[in-house]
Amino acid sequence: MHFQGMDFFELAAIGIFVVLVGVFLINLALRKTVQLSMIDGLIAAFAFWCFASYLIYYEQGRFRELARLLIPLFTYIVAKNVLADRMQYLSMLRSMIMGFSVPLFVTIGLIATGGGIETTGDELTINYWTGIPRWQGAFFGAHSLGHLMTFLAMVLLVFYTLDSETGGTARKILWTRFFLFFMALLAITCLFLSQVRTAILGLVIFGAIYLFVYYKRLLLILAIAGSVSAVLAAPILFPFFFPDLVMIQKGEGGFEAIGSGRPRIWSTNLEFFMQLPIDLQLAGVGIGNKVQVGSFGKYSYSDSHNDYLDILLQTGLIGLVLLVAIQFAILRRVLVMPGRERFVFLGVFVAVMVMNFVSNSYVSRFELAQLYYLLMAYVEVAPREEQQYSRRPVSNATS
Repeated sequence: MHFQGMDFFELAAIGIFVVLVGVFLINLALRKTVQLSMIDGLIAAFAFWCFASYLIYYEQGRFRELARLLIPLFTYIVAKNVLADRMQYLSMLRSMIMGFSVPLFVTIGLIATGGGIETTGDELTINYWTGIPRWQGAFFGAHSLGHLMTFLAMVLLVFYTLDSETGGTARKILWTRFFLFFMALLAITCLFLSQVRTAILGLVIFGAIYLFVYYKRLLLILAIAGSVSAVLAAPILFPFFFPDLVMIQKGEGGFEAIGSGRPRIWSTNLEFFMQLPIDLQLAGVGIGNKVQVGSFGKYSYSDSHNDYLDILLQTGLIGLVLLVAIQFAILRRVLVMPGRERFVFLGVFVAVMVMNFVSNSYVSRFELAQLYYLLMAYVEVAPREEQQYSRRPVSNATS
């Protein structure tokens, strides 16, 4: 489903932002207070820089891409002011999971009946290296399916971690865990069918961090079982997931072909950046000024398959420094969170940072970025709730 070049999930992301802004304005009118932090200040600085760069070099930028870049960051500011406590945050996660369940079940149904294969017009989209069709299910492309399934799997574990601390009846807890496990199983199945290696890598990193902290023995068992399975199934799985390495082994390419040619792409774009005039090195060549989405003369560039490199090219060195500063500020908040919360969110953070570095992920994919910053808003919701709790008067139970 498309509208004005946007798929359903991008439209849903815009809808979420509009609803959040509406609730934020209502709360602002009632409470007349806004919670601001260093993260918000850095987001404001990044947004100001992007707007200034867009206005100064307006002939090289695209406003639509500017909005897609900044709306997810503004979502963080709005969400952490709208969500007052853990229970409201859990309700938001519950709604997110239920929203995911519809396209997830539809995707499983499509795949089970032989549908849901990625197409371009009337032709199948096949893996460049293997010639195998890629599954997209009810989503817009295999990459969209893969990344969103990884995100869903992480959300499910975040919800499980936070919900486990709220209590409830044994029956409710049992059914909740069964539903979360069932959803995770379906999500992981769809992830592998999408063949998106970056998303698989992200989920492996997320799971490894969480298991290393709390279930080291289980991680060791899974690592051994996975290694043995990988060796036994290598003749099938290796060409399926690493066909570029197979081509290199056959002498049909060099190191630059690894990761669908990422080393070559990165070196080419870094060389392009170093040859830019100093003002464009600082301010960028224009947000959205990619060959794939409509170039603007000699300073347009090819997609980097690396979100940070793309940000460097589009917003310049200053823009990249500000975006990285935002991430470090979020990381600082994560590291002071208590108990299991800290490590489940640390797993999400590290996995996302790695996926951003090796592909187009939680910066360039608007719907992913929107959901990610909505999820990470908890890093400021949690300490605020704790402060409110500590300020409550303690009544004397004894005379």
